[in-house]
Amino acid sequence: MVASLAALTLPPLPDFNLPPVPPIADATLKLTVFTHSSWHQSTRNAQALSIGHKLPEDYEKLEHVGDGILGVLVTLLLQDLYPNLPSGSATILKAHLVNNQTLAQICNRERLMENLRAAPSTLYTVKGQVKAQASVFEAYIAGLFYDFLRSPVPGGYKDGGKSVVTIDGGLTRGGPSSDGVAVDEGTETSALESVFKSMALPPLNNLRERTNGQAMDYVAHFVRPIFSPLAHFAFDFMNDMAEELNNSKGARGDDEPASDSFTRGAAAGLNAHCIQVTGQMPQYSYMPKGVNLWECECVVNTDGMYYESAAVRSTKKAAMGVAAWKIGKQLGLRWACVE
Repeated sequence: MVASLAALTLPPLPDFNLPPVPPIADATLKLTVFTHSSWHQSTRNAQALSIGHKLPEDYEKLEHVGDGILGVLVTLLLQDLYPNLPSGSATILKAHLVNNQTLAQICNRERLMENLRAAPSTLYTVKGQVKAQASVFEAYIAGLFYDFLRSPVPGGYKDGGKSVVTIDGGLTRGGPSSDGVAVDEGTETSALESVFKSMALPPLNNLRERTNGQAMDYVAHFVRPIFSPLAHFAFDFMNDMAEELNNSKGARGDDEPASDSFTRGAAAGLNAHCIQVTGQMPQYSYMPKGVNLWECECVVNTDGMYYESAAVRSTKKAAMGVAAWKIGKQLGLRWACVE
């Protein structure tokens, strides 16, 4: 089931009224975030190991850093939201949240591509590319991280740090409103508020006293309210699809095995039997069936007698095994008659 859920594609994100990302105060950093490689028209080798030359000031390296930051923050968010979710399913959920399709939609809703700099001949095309949209969002995440470390007053703070941008884009006075204690995020109506309260902005110390950990907290303050409702949406979708898969697997007819474990090696056994008896392999055909499901039809001809079977499973291999097992049972083969 896990592999099937991993192959799912999320539907378009609903309108969550996502909170705006804060501005980047460092002008040079902001310009780099929105600069596509075509702007400089410079040649590069993705596998080059030279470290003696300054890289072009475009978003590619920031994208690389932002990808790592976002992966960590989303992983921690999911652990807070779903502490009992198995690691395999949590990994799949995270992958759905940070893939290019999801990040591109967030980028467009934040209207980040309006600031893109690219070669005039490619600007229109690049703005419409999913990969570029996702890359700009990841670069912006890294931009927020370094803005905290470089700017006397990062974009998320106002009035010299006396006010901060809230999740709805407004301002609030004073320092952190919470000590970071985890709160219940079980209801969708309170998800944004609870996530905001559980991740307060770090204190705005002098530049030399700021740490990477504080910069991560700074980015998390704005990332968590964006990804919390998306996580609930993706989890609910995965849960619905998992139930659909279970129902499909659970709808077993009278000719179905009590457990698919009995069908292991059935295809190989049937193939060997048919080659020995008729000199021909069974005929297998496949067709998609529902969401991440495959139907396999198996036909065997022995001395003019046709035996047919069909099975639906989450993979072609599993469906083939069950279909072959059914034929084996019809033929009275010993390995198919033991349950």
